[in-house]
Amino acid sequence: MEIRVFAPCIFPKLSYVIDALNSHPISCSVGVKFVLLTDPTLEGRYRIQTREKIVHMHYEERVFHWQHSFESLYRFDQSLHANFEFVGLVRADGDFRGSEDFLAVDVIATHFFASSRVEEYFFPRENLDSWGLMPENLHLAVRDGIHQIPYLDLNLRELLRFLGLAGSPWPNDFDVSVSYDFDVHRKISDPVEFVRTLLRLAVKNPFGLLPYTKDLIKSVYKWQDPYDIRKVSLARGTPCFLIVGGNHPFDPPISEKSMIQAIISDLEAMGCIIGFHPSYLASVTPYLFEEELSKLQSLCSLKVAKMRSHFLHQDPRVTPFLIESAGLLEDWTMGYNTEIGFRAGTCFPYQSFDLFNNCGRDLRIVPFSLMDSAVWYKAGRSVSTANWVIRSHVKNMQKWGLPIQMVFHNSVQIEQAWLGIQYPKKEKGSTPEWTALWQ
Repeated sequence: MEIRVFAPCIFPKLSYVIDALNSHPISCSVGVKFVLLTDPTLEGRYRIQTREKIVHMHYEERVFHWQHSFESLYRFDQSLHANFEFVGLVRADGDFRGSEDFLAVDVIATHFFASSRVEEYFFPRENLDSWGLMPENLHLAVRDGIHQIPYLDLNLRELLRFLGLAGSPWPNDFDVSVSYDFDVHRKISDPVEFVRTLLRLAVKNPFGLLPYTKDLIKSVYKWQDPYDIRKVSLARGTPCFLIVGGNHPFDPPISEKSMIQAIISDLEAMGCIIGFHPSYLASVTPYLFEEELSKLQSLCSLKVAKMRSHFLHQDPRVTPFLIESAGLLEDWTMGYNTEIGFRAGTCFPYQSFDLFNNCGRDLRIVPFSLMDSAVWYKAGRSVSTANWVIRSHVKNMQKWGLPIQMVFHNSVQIEQAWLGIQYPKKEKGSTPEWTALWQ
């Protein structure tokens, strides 16, 4: 089934969105294809065309006002504002649907605004936060309180339902996927620090240490680092992003090459996929990016094709070009440092857009919605609140029947498990058990 999209002219931003909608799993699941045309007189059962005004976006019983997003864009880029301000639905007879039965879902403009991260691209460099990013509390979706909703996916689903192209209930695509960041190869470096860590964890949750008593006694006796990633059994195919550079702001001196080689060998033996985790400065510094990627690649048996930036630190005017020029195919950085939710409005991978050259990129973006360090930050370091945050997010995604991509850190996850913070097991299509992934 075709949905014809009419515009006065065809331009790169619009073509990018149409391609994204056609490759979206929700469109593919019902066999819908969006077709871009410039002649509104052509026949078509379902059509989208320009109109005078967008009022707002609906989902369930809540209304989210987006008009000021286009006003913000107008200050940044008048041509972008002109291209995407007005979109609407028409019946086959050409009459615009009245307000009483019009579902005001601005699929095209909202999709471009969210997936291109245009607000971050044009955000003033002098107002970046301590991570070198646009402050998350200033993101439009965070300000409007909808960042915990995959609004691009739900918008598209509601549009297809409105047009009668999709039934209810929607197929359940709920799934839990995990990837790991290995920021720390050796967390505890001396006995004093080790004892302090155990005492602190024992005071907070003494029973949480019981399942790990055997490992802890062995660690003390043999002086093995309890944060050693080789204690964690990972599923085959788990993406694992390793940092191999540092000794500059936010990153301590890196471990010796032999230790990194041993970790990579163990991960490859488990069938994990090794990814690049550039250090804080490397994500925006060409020679460091190339140097660290070359070092990682020399230690891996297979070609490295994925990356995620340390601290999610990227410059949207620099980092994508570094990734592409290095031959990497996927960027797994799209998510929040301090929030739970969808930084690009979607839980599905998508192709990125080059705002500098005004064209689509081959670089694939793989977003995540739940990161252990963000949970800990959001919960104010409260175990009960952290578990509530996790369960709330998982229950919402189960309700919507959409997948979750989680990010864990070896330096955070084992400590959170000791404290009793519980994440869902990877279990498709059913209610997950609230147990730690490695138990």
